Amino acid sequence: MRGEIWTQPKVFAILLICILNFLILWELSQRGISKRPLLGWGMDGFGAAYPEVQYRKTLAKVIRLSDFDFQYKHKNGQLQTAQLPTTKAHNLILDTTLSVGLLGLQPYLTLLGFCLWQVIKSPMRGIEAVAIAYLVFTFTWFECAQFTHLAWWSLSFFEISLPSEKITS
Repeated sequence: MRGEIWTQPKVFAILLICILNFLILWELSQRGISKRPLLGWGMDGFGAAYPEVQYRKTLAKVIRLSDFDFQYKHKNGQLQTAQLPTTKAHNLILDTTLSVGLLGLQPYLTLLGFCLWQVIKSPMRGIEAVAIAYLVFTFTWFECAQFTHLAWWSLSFFEISLPSEKITS
């Protein structure tokens, strides 16, 4: 009874489409990173890199970039508008690297690693599940203000709830 939902053709097809879309976004992200590996493309790196990567054969210059579309000058001189499929790569590492490059990714991963180390060392058992769920989420979606604070607040509240030693001089 439990596994029946996964045997339904529609659910399987939707899951397969999602996976294929992620793979397309991640492949485009890799191409964007290869064009500007050290410093990246700036914030919302995927949206900034997409025209340069996807329209590289016909693009002369990006004129305007917004959240949903971009206007560019075609090599034949015409101005054209095209839609952005998304502004994120739906992967924390790829999004960060596209935005701030490998030089920005390194300190970010260091801080993230330090936070995870603190969670692992925490005497509060089970809190690791929040950190793991957060990482799984960010490898298939994107980090944003709507959701990120929930994981960090959860981790912070668990730390606050621990008994602390009084420091005396």
